[in-house]
Amino acid sequence: MLEYRRLDRILDIVAGATFTPVAQLSSILGVTDRTLRGDVATLNATLEKNGARVELKRRAGYHLVVSDREAFDAFLATREQGGEPNVLATTDGRFRLLLKYILESTGFVTAEELARKIAVGDSAIQAYIRQAREVLDRYGVELVSKRGMGFRIFGREEARRDCFANEVVNRRYRSYATGFTANEQILFDQVDLYELDDIIGECLEGSSVRANDYGLKNIKVHFALMVTRVKSGSIIEAAPEVDYPEELRSFADAVCDQIQARLDVHVPEAERAYICRHLVTNAKVPGGQVDADWLNERIDALLQVILADYGYDLRDDLTLRRGLFSHLSSIFRAIDIGNPVRNPLLNTIKLSLPLNFEIALMATSKVFDEPPLVLDEDNVGYLALHIGAAIERRSKGQSAALQALVVCSFGDAAASSLQARLETLFSRSLSVIATVSHQDYLDLPEHFFEDVSLVVSTVPLKDCPKPTVMVDFSLPPSDVKGVSRLVQYLMEDDNFNKVRRFFSPGAFRVVTEETGKEPLLREMCAQLVSEGAADEGFFSSTMEREAVADTSLNEVFAIPHTMRPEALRTMVSVAILKQPLAWAPGHDAVQIVFLLAVRPGDRLEMEHLYDLLVRIVEDRHLQQELIGVTSYERFLEVLSGAV
Repeated sequence: MLEYRRLDRILDIVAGATFTPVAQLSSILGVTDRTLRGDVATLNATLEKNGARVELKRRAGYHLVVSDREAFDAFLATREQGGEPNVLATTDGRFRLLLKYILESTGFVTAEELARKIAVGDSAIQAYIRQAREVLDRYGVELVSKRGMGFRIFGREEARRDCFANEVVNRRYRSYATGFTANEQILFDQVDLYELDDIIGECLEGSSVRANDYGLKNIKVHFALMVTRVKSGSIIEAAPEVDYPEELRSFADAVCDQIQARLDVHVPEAERAYICRHLVTNAKVPGGQVDADWLNERIDALLQVILADYGYDLRDDLTLRRGLFSHLSSIFRAIDIGNPVRNPLLNTIKLSLPLNFEIALMATSKVFDEPPLVLDEDNVGYLALHIGAAIERRSKGQSAALQALVVCSFGDAAASSLQARLETLFSRSLSVIATVSHQDYLDLPEHFFEDVSLVVSTVPLKDCPKPTVMVDFSLPPSDVKGVSRLVQYLMEDDNFNKVRRFFSPGAFRVVTEETGKEPLLREMCAQLVSEGAADEGFFSSTMEREAVADTSLNEVFAIPHTMRPEALRTMVSVAILKQPLAWAPGHDAVQIVFLLAVRPGDRLEMEHLYDLLVRIVEDRHLQQELIGVTSYERFLEVLSGAV
């Protein structure tokens, strides 16, 4: 990946075409010509170090000029494998490095020193420091300033380490789990990471402790962080009295003993307990501390709730059962030792997979309903992924309606990756009949397209005889949305009727005056009752659900609903608010409210409805169009154009 995603898109586009006109490239990216020129200059700063350059030819457009094919191919290979960019090459990397220096400081450090360390100007450093103060505050670490002396932090040692592990270490590049990078050697500059890697690997061989690739890398990071802090004299003073599994404790002691012998670092008892705390959430041991019979009974109850309330029969999915057992075991071991599980994917899961999250949230709230075994949203988010995958497996037997051709200009590996992602995400909608390079595409005979429904391409295609959508080969969420829209358009002949079946003019309101959340919901529930979609208890169940967790999907859009599907028919009551409403802390500007009434077991309607909600929440322009509607007819027109 380059410094920011738009640079990757520019390189992908110009590399896949002889010339790309300025107007076309600006339109594809959604930026002005001036912004595009700045992007190309930034891109060239990297490319020129790697044997290439993007140039502009008058009356033709941008094109890629390669001066050193070997160097450029090596650069592309590293980029395609998901290599992490240099820590000082991106704004995010520089911020992580700033946090490292702040967290490791034992006294005051000046803004000038920090600016020099992360290679930014004195004028830019203040913005970085403001961002750092906000991040540190989330961990209970205070960043104070003193005139003439600079900045200093105050907070518990464990809080500092949690912040370092979660905010300084970059886990968002594709090869995170495959080994240590040059950037990580910079972050842990007091540790021989390769020696540490050998120690951990040797100790694992004689242990019953196991971890997946991602969990094992997390374990290595926590060991590296522990060694770094101990060497600097920042030691955890007291160890909590926790009965860790014997296998975990033995493994932790074995690694710590080797660290003392080979790295000459004394590891006291509290530090060994610190390592055990993180082993609990990242490793697996045979058996564990959770009663297997009890947990299997809880999983049975969970799957029964999902069947009864949502119509998905997942009880015979052994893969799901194994996944839930393993994950819930880790969750409850972490709860036992007071080590909460953090889910960096939570917001993405809630926004992109709202139905899966809702199913997981409501089912777990019924089954794990007594403290300390009540699951928070971070843990519910992980379970939502297991449940969502099971729902996808359950649906794979259905035949795909559309045949897709994939055009990819970045080699067989990238093409195979793109094909797999498409067929996983759209398993019920499309199948890929072929993947071809751009050059092969140009040589395809006309009759080849007779069986093709749509084309998914990583490069612009001229005069394509079939509907086309352009994507990045990694298929990020924004591109998934583009493919989804085209698929929906091709699969639904009458978009107007598809949207219309969820709504009614009798359950639609444009509210011009200020209102409160409870009176608004009371009125919207009454509309559903009058439409014959709900009974008189619908309002109380809706308010009960509101007390469980926030139902706003972003700052302007909320989807209140009942604790469980209990409507007489699936329908949506809509309120468009001209005056923003304070819905929940942090969401005080809600103006679109969809009150969902879902009939029990109405699985297909529920999936279609949640697909529509995802489309709305991902499209800010669509949200603004909805806020601007003044009639039911215009509301349907706006929604129909979005599917």
